[in-house]
Amino acid sequence: MDITLLRIIITVLSFIMFISIWAWAYSKHNHDRLEQYGSLPLVDDDALNCNLLSGTSHE
Repeated sequence: MDITLLRIIITVLSFIMFISIWAWAYSKHNHDRLEQYGSLPLVDDDALNCNLLSGTSHE
């Protein structure tokens, strides 16, 4: 196995990993959870702590 073949294999595997992560991130299954995670920096800390203790959603 020469270095060129190794580079090709690593490039193809990296591309497959990128496409897999992209598909996972944009799947409808994860949309609600990722939307909630994205809004966490905008939530007041007191409201977040209260909701975490009570087990309810912050929306």
